[in-house]
Amino acid sequence: MYDPMSVRPPSTSTPAAVPEVSDPVVSRASPEARSVVPADGFDGSNPILPERAPAGPRLAPVQARALWPLSPARPAADALQFIQALDARLGLSPAAQADRTATMGEDAHTFFRANPGLFHADLKDAFAGSAQLLDRPAPQVLILGDVHLKNFGTLRGPDGAAVFAPNDFDQAAPGSPEADLQRLAVSLTLTAQAAGLSGEETAGLVEQLGQSYAKEVARLAASGQPALPYLTAAEAEGKIAERIEKADGETPQDLLAELLEKGDTRFLRNEELREPGAAEAERIRAAVASHELALNDQASGVERPLRVLDVVEKLGSGGSSRGLPRHYALVAGAGPGAAPVVLELKELAPMALQDPGASRGDALLAAQRLRELGGAHNPLGGAVAQGERTLFIRELEPEKGDLKAKDLDSEKELLQAAEQTGLLLARQHALTPAQAGRLADWIGGEGKQLGQSLQGFASEYAAQVQADYAAFIR
Repeated sequence: MYDPMSVRPPSTSTPAAVPEVSDPVVSRASPEARSVVPADGFDGSNPILPERAPAGPRLAPVQARALWPLSPARPAADALQFIQALDARLGLSPAAQADRTATMGEDAHTFFRANPGLFHADLKDAFAGSAQLLDRPAPQVLILGDVHLKNFGTLRGPDGAAVFAPNDFDQAAPGSPEADLQRLAVSLTLTAQAAGLSGEETAGLVEQLGQSYAKEVARLAASGQPALPYLTAAEAEGKIAERIEKADGETPQDLLAELLEKGDTRFLRNEELREPGAAEAERIRAAVASHELALNDQASGVERPLRVLDVVEKLGSGGSSRGLPRHYALVAGAGPGAAPVVLELKELAPMALQDPGASRGDALLAAQRLRELGGAHNPLGGAVAQGERTLFIRELEPEKGDLKAKDLDSEKELLQAAEQTGLLLARQHALTPAQAGRLADWIGGEGKQLGQSLQGFASEYAAQVQADYAAFIR
């Protein structure tokens, strides 16, 4: 049974000691000095983290399971205790807590999305016996940490055109690529179940995810070239290609028409955009002023120094960060008559792999990881510290979007999503030729076995999520 006052569940086994992995991107400078300089773009560099030492005897990979109902591996009450302890640490207002709770109750996949910390705790405890996908340990790389189908989407690429890529790096940390694969496979399984696919069809999707990942890793290792962690319109297929094409047609005027008073440089006020208190608005303005100091000359399209025209609190957004403070700041565009630009400033949920017992995630560290993982295409992004508080900052791009439920409601569409997100995850993990080589050595040509093991894990954990969700609803 989990201790309700801890996010670290007690281990049921005693693994051999694992050498500590140094984290080259953690910096604990003074709050006044802590500021992340936004990246100019992906340059192909990424620190090579040491391989993970074997933890005791080798485990047999989890076998494909399948097609019959599975029993949960642990009591659902443990998940409720975990969530209750997390909610207590977050310390949300009653209204924000009610919103967070109601959102988790929407469906099993949304519940899963909201709780990456529970997932990673389970990998160390109740699901430790099936966490290894092959009969040898995986190398450690920087992983995304919170991978699911809704955390892939369209965004502005390095050349200004829309691309499809991972779009959430809040939980990125050194870890096993297996964890990212497993979380994505569970997301795919839950989505397929909601779409009414059979167990056999769902198993095929997950196996294809693993094989697509393995195939792209092998290609990157053979090429000897750095990976580009996104899909262009020319590479994408099906609904993803359609989403990129649609995003390329979006303009700043389209975005502003949804957010601003007609003919004005002031945000609407409604159920999602709320007038902040005077002190809160001043804090956001001060954060933008601090962010200005870190911007470089490539931060174009805005008046410099940044001039804030309006501030609003944004409600009703986020998965794992649902309910945490989030604001929009409208800043003046560059030149007379130029359209203003919207900056989003948000606090992050605790980092499940970095500091799971915290009340907030470290936005400075998240912005640094974003750069290292090649996702910082927009030079207006970054992070700032305000005393003990850190804020993640990014432009609200008109190109930003994700896959909709109607994009993922058939076997064909889900298969295309499995293939393309598997490919993207491989590119994310194998950013450098050296990392691609280490991952290819780990897989060793066993892409089919990887897919089957992934399917077995996803079936088991999806059953756990369904049980946890049912208990949460009750």
